[in-house]
Amino acid sequence: MGKIFLHKAASANSNVGRNILLTDLQHELIYCLNGKFFYLSNNCLSICRMDEFIIIPPNTKTFIYENEATCLHWQFDTANAYGSPQIEPRSDNTVSSFKELLLLMMREKERNDSYNRECLAIYEKILLLRLISPLEHTDTSSLKLSSHLNFVTSYFKEHYYEKINIPVLFEKTGYSYNHMRHLFKNAFGVSPKQYLMQMRLETAQKLIQNTSLSINEIAVRCGFESTVVFNAYYKKRYLKSPIECRLEQKG
Repeated sequence: MGKIFLHKAASANSNVGRNILLTDLQHELIYCLNGKFFYLSNNCLSICRMDEFIIIPPNTKTFIYENEATCLHWQFDTANAYGSPQIEPRSDNTVSSFKELLLLMMREKERNDSYNRECLAIYEKILLLRLISPLEHTDTSSLKLSSHLNFVTSYFKEHYYEKINIPVLFEKTGYSYNHMRHLFKNAFGVSPKQYLMQMRLETAQKLIQNTSLSINEIAVRCGFESTVVFNAYYKKRYLKSPIECRLEQKG
């Protein structure tokens, strides 16, 4: 059975990182529950944000700085899990199934009796199958497509607050707009425009709940052309205006 543990965010004044060096056949999945963490692999510094995860393959030395993040770590052994995958952040696009399974595994581990150890083993097998299955039947062209989709979603995450010309962005993948839009909707269940709007609204909701920024400032920070437009989209999604949600939050 694999090893699972929780890493909690440390003091903001702490600057300690650590090296991860896995043995043959050993992988480590790191799921960011909150905050963000930085990692250095193959002389490349990258970032993993909340509700993203990375998988570190065997025999890969990785330096990780996760003092600003709360993460779930799962170390597992398998000969066929991912071969030699690229270490890159991935969003959990299966309705947080990875996150839910990892939290269930953590709970069963903490209970620590024979029945719960059996449950833990079952959850591990389910999670491992979900990690392996998409790649066992994937050819080179679909892996290439996956990298293009990752490029688009990563660009959205980095630039959601800007005015994004989606057709021009799609041109950079080498696919036509209509073809890429069709592939994107098949992969994520929504159009690129809807995906970007969901990202902006979810970010706005977090800012409303966790900051004292004005509604107008939040609208600007989340890429809306005006507060009127922001209010309309927000109410359509959450059935309440931004100010109503803030008042509820206060109490």
